[in-house]
Amino acid sequence: MVIGSDIDGTVLCYKQSVPPAVNHFLLRQWAGQQVSFVSNQGGIPFALAGLARQNSSIPYPTPERFVARLHALLSVCEELCVEVVNISVCVYHPKAEVYYRHSAFTQLAEKLSWLNETHIDWALYNDPRMRKPQPWMLQYAQWPLAVFYGDSDEDEQAAQAAKIPFVRVPRFGVE
Repeated sequence: MVIGSDIDGTVLCYKQSVPPAVNHFLLRQWAGQQVSFVSNQGGIPFALAGLARQNSSIPYPTPERFVARLHALLSVCEELCVEVVNISVCVYHPKAEVYYRHSAFTQLAEKLSWLNETHIDWALYNDPRMRKPQPWMLQYAQWPLAVFYGDSDEDEQAAQAAKIPFVRVPRFGVE
């Protein structure tokens, strides 16, 4: 069976640092295991629209920034002998305009195409049914998940709806 995990706040720090801060403590626990990353990236359409987050100094991620952070995460996984077998990402956000959701999907699909040259299965969605807390990304991860790690209520709700045991971890990188 495969370990499932959210990305932002679970294995990557929310703060925009270069290089991105990676949760080595959690990833070391998964050494020798297969992992599937499942992530909502609904902020990308807002970044493409040029919008800023209210009450936060953390900007919305651009497709380029998400891919750079993903590269950093995969590099650490490789160093720590964590085998990433699947990455599922949903760019849908109910408050984002359709044009920017479509643009986020298109740009991110192009920027993730390098994954086709790896052993990692991947899927990209722009569909409200796939966004956590809906269970579908966890269920359609192409690998049966034994457990799902996350830092938010929506992660827990998705795991419960998918009937997958959930492990809440402290939100990584938020003070």
